[in-house]
Amino acid sequence: MQQDTLASRILNTFGRTPKLVHRLDRQTSGISLVAFDNVTRKALHDALKIGTKVYYALCRNSGEAHLGKGPFIIDRPLRRKNVETEELCQDYQDAKTEVSM
Repeated sequence: MQQDTLASRILNTFGRTPKLVHRLDRQTSGISLVAFDNVTRKALHDALKIGTKVYYALCRNSGEAHLGKGPFIIDRPLRRKNVETEELCQDYQDAKTEVSM
């Protein structure tokens, strides 16, 4: 029986074996960056070593008030997750994120 994993879901969806590049912000969003070939995997891996991370997101029904007004700061604490139990902890980590739209 095949396990229900990110890799198996990608394989079943795209018919190609993914190569994990990086799990971005594992403790918060858990966004995974994957590639389908070694050249792309290496290029993405090397790009992450350069410095500042820039994320692009597709959003709906939000943000129109900020569109075209320059960068702004989201100042919201992040709730931690217990690594062993996956349960949310009661403590929070300070987090400020600069966003441009």
